[in-house]
Amino acid sequence: MSTSGAALPRALGAAAVLASCACAPARGQPAVEGRITVPSSELAGRLRVIVGRSWPTSMSGTVIDVSEQGAFAVPAWAGAVVAFADVNDSGQLDRFEEPSVNCQRANARWQCNLSLRRVVAHRIVTTVADPGAEPLGDQIVVRAEEYDSLGAVMTNTRVCLTDDPLACSERGADAFGPTSISSHAEALSGCQLDVLDKGNATIALDVESDAGVNHVDIPTPPRLDLDVHVEKRAASFVVDATSTLPITHALVWIGEADAETVYWSTEDADADLRIEGTHLRAIVPFSLDETCTTCKVMLQVASTQEHAETGTYSEARHLLSRGD
Repeated sequence: MSTSGAALPRALGAAAVLASCACAPARGQPAVEGRITVPSSELAGRLRVIVGRSWPTSMSGTVIDVSEQGAFAVPAWAGAVVAFADVNDSGQLDRFEEPSVNCQRANARWQCNLSLRRVVAHRIVTTVADPGAEPLGDQIVVRAEEYDSLGAVMTNTRVCLTDDPLACSERGADAFGPTSISSHAEALSGCQLDVLDKGNATIALDVESDAGVNHVDIPTPPRLDLDVHVEKRAASFVVDATSTLPITHALVWIGEADAETVYWSTEDADADLRIEGTHLRAIVPFSLDETCTTCKVMLQVASTQEHAETGTYSEARHLLSRGD
């Protein structure tokens, strides 16, 4: 991955360069405590959390150590936290190769329910400011992950539709690209399966692995649609967006069309991004958009729900502008 300025936020699948200091908030800095529910005692001592303002990923967050009992503290500014087991001792999150989960904040604390078995249904709706610039899209992908008690990935895992046993997953490149909230571009995407929205409340799945067959009924992710307004100013433009679902993660970034080089994002320390319920407001430096004539400006918004061994992700991507 190439970088210039800020690094590309990597995914659920965020853009400052990864801080590998693995440290707690500085003394005197406001902090919020949290706890990870550990699925295996053999993972104690390898637990970490990665935090971001609203879109933490393996290439754009701050990694913080966790006690063997699962306790941790993160800066008060952290709007999103991901817990993971650093099985390969790389000091960063390697999605689909290590157990991980989005943490939930409740009662002024972060709670992370890490599991060795996980199924995620992820939906992305793509829209553009200029309908002629890029095709619209609405795609649902189901992914399954299984790990042994040491956190090693079970590579023989696959997921099939219960009512269509021939519709099964394959390992391959992530369908949603490097800025997806649930992906990591350098890793395989685990076993993933494209699913059509048939209007059912749930998707019936059979997850096959070395441990046997596990039946899972996972909620069908609802569409997340955005109402976006842009106000241009002298040195910036203001993005106001309203979502049809509660916003748990949001990101605006400016980068090359291939999404492998990002020059600025709302994960930067000086960025101005505010989220309240279903509304967000971001101030984007217009000068960067003018300087990079081949760049695009992308807004990504997600609403995620985590359960014991399942996750439901609804994401919207809106292309604000595209360089010629």
